Amino acid sequence: MKKTLLVVSLFALLMAAGPARGEYISSISGTDIDAVFASGQLTLSDTIELVIQYEGGTQTPISNAVFALTAELFADNSSGGVASGLFNNGTLLITAADSTVLLSGVLQELALESLSEGMLLGGSGVVTLDAGSLKSDIAPGYEFGELVSILFQIEPSPVYDFSSDFSGRANLTILPIPEPATMLLLGLGGGAGLIGRKRR
Repeated sequence: MKKTLLVVSLFALLMAAGPARGEYISSISGTDIDAVFASGQLTLSDTIELVIQYEGGTQTPISNAVFALTAELFADNSSGGVASGLFNNGTLLITAADSTVLLSGVLQELALESLSEGMLLGGSGVVTLDAGSLKSDIAPGYEFGELVSILFQIEPSPVYDFSSDFSGRANLTILPIPEPATMLLLGLGGGAGLIGRKRR
C-alpha cells in the first residue's frame, strides 16, 4: 500500500514539474500533407506548417516543418466495395527547417477505411513518441501518440481496396497518450485511495 502511494506521489510530482512553458502539448497537427500509396507502402511526406496545441489553449505554428510518416500494408480487409486496410512497420519523423528533429517515433498501427463511397479515406492509429525537441513538452509517461483525424482526399477516386496505387492529400493530428504501464499505475493509485477511504 505504501509503495503504491509512493509511486503515485512520485508520478504526480513529475507531472507537476511540467515543461519550461508551463503546460504540456495536447496535440500536434498538420494539414494538406502529400500522401502516396504504392506497392503496399503508404508515405506521407511534405513541408508543412505544423501546429502545436498546448493544454491551456495556446497554439504555436512551426513553418516549413518537414513531416514524414511511412507504413506498410499489413492486411487488406476490404470487402463489399469498402476499402479497409491495416498498416504497421513504419516510422514518424518531423524536422524543423534547419533539420533539427522535432519528433520521431515508430508507427505501431494504422487503420484506414473508405468514406463517402470511396471518395475519402479516414482512420486512426498509434505511434511511439521517442525523441526530438518537442518531447520535453509532452507530459511524462505519455510515450505514445494517437493518430486521429486522418483524412485523405484521394486521386484517382473512388478507392474500394488497396490493390491499386493512389495519391492524395492528408490531414492528421497526433494526441499524446499515456503508455499502458502509466495508465495501470494511475488505476492502481486511484484504487488504493478508494480502498484506504473505505477502511477509515
